[in-house]
Amino acid sequence: MYTKRLLLAFAFALAIFSAQAQQQLDRFEYGVRIGFTAGSLYNGDQDVRGVYGLRSGLSIGGLAKLRLSRWFALQPELLYSQQGAVDQGFADVSRIGTQPSQIVRNQYFLVTLLVKLYPARKLNIPDGHQLGILLSSTIDGNDSRDEFTPTDFSLAFGVEYEFNQGLLLGMRFSSSLADIDENGTISSLSGNPQLLGNGYFLFSTGWRF
Repeated sequence: MYTKRLLLAFAFALAIFSAQAQQQLDRFEYGVRIGFTAGSLYNGDQDVRGVYGLRSGLSIGGLAKLRLSRWFALQPELLYSQQGAVDQGFADVSRIGTQPSQIVRNQYFLVTLLVKLYPARKLNIPDGHQLGILLSSTIDGNDSRDEFTPTDFSLAFGVEYEFNQGLLLGMRFSSSLADIDENGTISSLSGNPQLLGNGYFLFSTGWRF
């Protein structure tokens, strides 16, 4: 009789634990993210180090996460992101009026959808796509929005760690999948220019609720 009661108590405790674990996996979370970007513009047939230098900026916004299983989650994000580059003088100065070594300041509103893979309980690998909507663009203080496409479709992937208290620490790289040079003037680096795009790292911290 004692053994039977012990087994029933063990089964009851196991059922409660399993239900709680499943509830934790299925729970919906939301949060905020803030960090800084470090990136540049690149061209398909040129060495980016000799064309555009790195520019740092701010990134801030919100996120939501839906945990689908032990191994997977979906995470949409809405972010404001400062991007751009330091122009080393290869752009077409006759059109945009810039001089060598001036800063390209582009500001985007990013709509991101990530699939998060969990090789460990707290460590995840986010991978997905994002749509960037150009809010403003200046080169040497001159409005240059007409020189860039109004949207930037890009790939994003990285690594992130989720602490028990809600803290997030992550690093992500994003790269354009389509040409963002609206008129062919920014990427006129050679006789046969190819894709011009954004390429940047996002180093961020956040808090989920």
